Amino acid sequence: FLKNTNLETRGLKLTYDANRDGWDPVKFHEKVDKLGGGIVYCTTRAGIQCGGYNPKGWVGYGEARGSIAAFLFIVGGKYAEDGAPGIKLRKVGGPGLAQMDLPESGPSFSPDALVIPMGQDNPRLARSKLGSYYERLPDGTNSLFGKDSSVQLKDLKVFHGVYEEGEYIPFTDAEPFALYQIHYHDPFRIISIATSRKSIFSVLNVLIVYRKSEIKAAIEFILASGCF
Repeated sequence: FLKNTNLETRGLKLTYDANRDGWDPVKFHEKVDKLGGGIVYCTTRAGIQCGGYNPKGWVGYGEARGSIAAFLFIVGGKYAEDGAPGIKLRKVGGPGLAQMDLPESGPSFSPDALVIPMGQDNPRLARSKLGSYYERLPDGTNSLFGKDSSVQLKDLKVFHGVYEEGEYIPFTDAEPFALYQIHYHDPFRIISIATSRKSIFSVLNVLIVYRKSEIKAAIEFILASGCF
């Protein structure tokens, strides 16, 4: 699965195990943030083994982290052919929204392809809808879980590459033009997040995602904030 990825030649280490560390988004981000690209591996109660490769990793800043190299996978099963360990489902529609890196959620590959929110009321819930951001299965099935759009997980693990002490680890900070609006629907809440970071990239991002009729108000708010 990891051929031609940043982790192809690296050893792997288990950094998060939900059954050990807790089915909780805070615990998840404490274990996985700022460690570089990682692999999500989960098993459903029905025995389906699946997951995804997140090349940009997690930082917990509330961004959409884009990458055309991201993919989902299913281990074994009827889709495995020619001695392959399973099937890979590539990112489609460009690199955008490959990973939704929300501090209040577990792993989320796009808004819908593989989402594990870890909500307090149902922490083992996983949802999948393929086609918009990641490939569908060869027979047109649009869920990693077959006929089911949501399932309960038996386990959830994350693996990262092993780096030597002092070695550079890529993708350990915010992406310049990540979409901060992915979770916050109040425009001024979004702008507040951008200006609080005191980052020109964050502010530029806010401007480019708004409709023209809203840009004037956005600029006025940013100037009034005293960020610059």
